[in-house]
Amino acid sequence: MSMSRAKFGQMIRARRRQSNLTQEQVAQQVGASTPYVGHLESGKRHPSDQILSRLADALGFDVPSAMRRIHAAKAK
Repeated sequence: MSMSRAKFGQMIRARRRQSNLTQEQVAQQVGASTPYVGHLESGKRHPSDQILSRLADALGFDVPSAMRRIHAAKAK
């Protein structure tokens, strides 16, 4: 099952809010810009593998399954 950009963005936003973090705080933790995090959350961008790994660490989700879903969505 692939994860669309929009679904991935919704998941990132939900995890961020559950962690009581702002987009700016997440951006600082993962080494990205605040607008980039906003683009991820809105479904305008897919993260690079490196950013995905950092997001997983910051927000507590499983990288292998998220990577499989994102790569499947990118291939469409």
